[in-house]
Amino acid sequence: MGLHARPIGELLSTAEKYGREISVIKANQESAKNSIIGMLTLGVEKDQNCTVKIAGTDENSWKTAVEVYHMFEK
Repeated sequence: MGLHARPIGELLSTAEKYGREISVIKANQESAKNSIIGMLTLGVEKDQNCTVKIAGTDENSWKTAVEVYHMFEK
């Protein structure tokens, strides 16, 4: 499976609430910030390593929200 549009959309909606920019990095390729299409085109598969890059103020509360959401376990 991997990353899918619906959970990415929910994640980006939450990011917007907190005034964050988020992107995904896979194999030295980075998606456009806050772009569902950009994240999907990276082709991140289930159990494949990637990095989630978060920019903005108060990153600690945002990181907690992402951990609770478990987007990569769905």
